[in-house]
Amino acid sequence: MEGIGTVAALGGLILAIVLLWAVIRNRTRTPADRRRTEDATRALNRSIDRQDKVTDPDPGRY
Repeated sequence: MEGIGTVAALGGLILAIVLLWAVIRNRTRTPADRRRTEDATRALNRSIDRQDKVTDPDPGRY
């Protein structure tokens, strides 16, 4: 039974390392990366808004 505890401890340690790496990596994005993300988000939102306007049978209802 000691082996299961060791495996759980190692799994938790690996998970913590991976999460730390992901947080550090996301904080080091360049301004160009941030701008590209923002532009893509705006484009997606415009697309969704256009689709909602086309498919909404009664826009004044809500």
